[in-house]
Amino acid sequence: MNLETLVQYRLLIDGQLVAGATTLDVVNPATGQDFAVAPRANMAQAEQAVAAAKRAFPGWAAVLYSERRSCLERFADAINSRAEEFSATWTREQGPLSEATMLLSALPDSQVSQIVRNANAQEQDIGNRVAAGGLLKKSH
Repeated sequence: MNLETLVQYRLLIDGQLVAGATTLDVVNPATGQDFAVAPRANMAQAEQAVAAAKRAFPGWAAVLYSERRSCLERFADAINSRAEEFSATWTREQGPLSEATMLLSALPDSQVSQIVRNANAQEQDIGNRVAAGGLLKKSH
């Protein structure tokens, strides 16, 4: 396959899709053929990504749990809506489609659902403390 027909991925750093400093060919183990090019970040790109995450954190931390839950549910829905595509990619990269589909179907439902359950429990705990007259102070 030539470079024009390979799937080419990019890094998401500070809200921008950028090329990696280098790349890594992704090989289908069943055929030995490259089918994608994955970006590889260098140390400077990794540091940019970490700095962007640190800048974004205060805004995310200020979002109400119910809004976070909604964001995570939309994220899970987006993953589920592309499950066939992701399963096919994982199969080309890793192995049998049935295993990739099983892993993908388990991922959003188990991990994202757990995050949502944790957010719900934290929100309920905060509500209980407020109802009991406890003071909530934001630590800095």
